[in-house]
Amino acid sequence: MKNKFTYKILLATAVIGVYGFASISPSYAEEGHEHEQQAESSEKHGEGESHEHADESSEEHGEEAQLSEKAIEDSGIKLMEASAGIVDQTLLLTGRITLNQNKTASVKARFPGVVKGVSKAQGEVVKSGDVLATIESNESLQVYAVTAPIDGVVLSRSINIGDTAGDAAMFTIADMDELWVEFHVFSQDADLVKSGVPVDVSSSECEKTQSTTIQSLLPMTEASSQTLLARATIKNLDSHWLPGMSV
Repeated sequence: MKNKFTYKILLATAVIGVYGFASISPSYAEEGHEHEQQAESSEKHGEGESHEHADESSEEHGEEAQLSEKAIEDSGIKLMEASAGIVDQTLLLTGRITLNQNKTASVKARFPGVVKGVSKAQGEVVKSGDVLATIESNESLQVYAVTAPIDGVVLSRSINIGDTAGDAAMFTIADMDELWVEFHVFSQDADLVKSGVPVDVSSSECEKTQSTTIQSLLPMTEASSQTLLARATIKNLDSHWLPGMSV
């Protein structure tokens, strides 16, 4: 009997212990869960604060750079106040070299008559006052000289001895030391090409480049290309440029 009673007491104690554990465990679990949540919240909060501080630090200091005055001077950095400026525009034009009509002369006989002599040929260089030909006047029968009105080169000659000199030009003389350049300009680019605008003239035919300025934009359209003509003057003292040359 003693053994049975002891067994019953032990069994009761075991049942009570199990029930007590079951009763106490939920409360303990909740407390543990709360502690875990608080720990996780603390960790997340710490991480969030660190990220926020890092972002703020990046925003405040990420784009800043400090240079000493000596470093700025050594680097060639120049500080200037922002302001409106002029943007350079480059326009590529094609054209050709032509005679300077202001330095070209057509030579005619002063009085109709018979050509008695011809002194100059095409391609010869002449000076103002040089005799080009002699004509016998039909009215006075006197022989008079026809002279060059300017310095230049004889580009054309249309008379020979015995011909009758009349109103047609006998000689064409041009000063080749100064020529014109005529550029083709499309209508949409006309506002960019004005008198005084600088231009660099170059040609693969003579491998030479010369700087000058636009003199004028002719108020007419060239029939063949439907473009406007811009004109500039270039010096040709070394005879590199030739009329008809493409640029």
